[in-house]
Parts: sequence; C-alpha cells; structure tokens
Amino acid sequence: MTSSCKRKTQKHLQIRNMKKILIKILLAPVVVVLLLLILYALFIAFQNPSLYRDWAEDQSILADISFDNNLVSIKNLGNYDYSSPSEYTSQYYDEEFDISLLERVWYIIEPFGEKDGPAHTMMSFDFSDGKHVAISAEIRKEK
Repeated sequence: MTSSCKRKTQKHLQIRNMKKILIKILLAPVVVVLLLLILYALFIAFQNPSLYRDWAEDQSILADISFDNNLVSIKNLGNYDYSSPSEYTSQYYDEEFDISLLERVWYIIEPFGEKDGPAHTMMSFDFSDGKHVAISAEIRKEK
C-alpha cells in the first residue's frame, strides 16, 4: 500500500470517528430530554386527584349547587373582601336564585398583566329581584 493510500485511509478513519463522536454528542441531550419526559409522564400518571387536601384557606370550602326547576340553590357561596393580595375576610352564605328572573349575563375578562395573554374569566348574573352572583373557575392552591 502506498503512503498516499495510507494517508487517505487514516483520514477516512478519522472522519468516521469524528462522525461517531458528533452523533454521540448530539444524541445525548435528546436522550436526556426523552428520559425526563418519560419520568414526568410517570409522575403525572400516578398522581391521585383529591378534594381532600390541605387547601389554602380561601379555597378550602367548595360551593354546592343544586337545581329545582327554575330555582338554583348555592350553598357555601363565598364572598371575599381583599384588603391586599394576602389579607382578606371571608364570608360564606347560602342563596337561591330564580332563573326566570334573570335579566343579564356578563362575561368578564380580567388580564393577569398589561400584555395580551392569560386572563381570569368570570360570568356575572343579574336578576330582576336585585340579586347578583358572579362565578369563575379557580385553581385550588394547597397550603
């Protein structure tokens, strides 16, 4: 084998080894991400949803709603008066609403920040007998 043939063979081997190393370097993050996704999926799969947890005080009592023809009864209707994001007073009461007295429904969007994007959504109901109720879907924070 001539010396130029040996050099070409060595160069070819070097290039092949560099390709193998490059593939290993590029595949390592992909494998790590896949493993993390699998672990996360397993973690989520074995979570048990429960209403019985140590919930934050302002989210510990759930409302109970029942329907009887035109009457909607809500037990444990929460009324919160916030003086700051962490200071508030809460009051729970029961109320009945007659759907036949419904005058207006308001869909309210309150953005979380100044930019377009996520927002808190609520619905408010006005009745001709002067009653009002607003509802929203909330996350429940644990203590």
